Amino acid sequence: MKRMAYAFAAALVAGCTTAPAERPGTQAGQLEQVVESYFDATLEMNPVIATFIGDHRFNDQLPNMLDEEFLDRAAALERDYLERIRDIDASKLEGQDRITYDVFLLDREWGVEGERFPAHLIPINQFYGLHNFFAMLGSGQSAQPFATVKDYDNWLGRDDGFVVIMEQIEKHIAHGIAEGVTQPRLLTV
Repeated sequence: MKRMAYAFAAALVAGCTTAPAERPGTQAGQLEQVVESYFDATLEMNPVIATFIGDHRFNDQLPNMLDEEFLDRAAALERDYLERIRDIDASKLEGQDRITYDVFLLDREWGVEGERFPAHLIPINQFYGLHNFFAMLGSGQSAQPFATVKDYDNWLGRDDGFVVIMEQIEKHIAHGIAEGVTQPRLLTV
């Protein structure tokens, strides 16, 4: 989840630049295309981010972000876009484009570096857990709309995903305990 938040921030920074259609064939245009493509891929993989920015195409989805296949796809996405950003000649970028490049590159490097740490084995911590976030999202006071029948049907789709993820959380916590990857005792007593 943290990795997706970084992606979101990088895409927002990129949104301050000129559209790629206005700069075809330039390093700045290539940068914009890479960042926008990553942002779109991120929204598809994490539809809750899409909901929070007002993109309601995926409001019926809550993918199992702890599933091995999902984790592998997320890691592959980071590696792919790290390679793509490194193909851009940063020395030909100026101003906001250079800032966008630097932030996006750093975020992708962190994403790849983060693969070394089994954060998925600690899916609940003292600040965040899907169990409380999901309740907030479904409260009617958050980003998930509840104005139409379709909105309620979308929520039922997300609810199905919640059940699957909660089962996955239990498995990951048990695996984490077996591997010695847990929250510090001080935070859990």
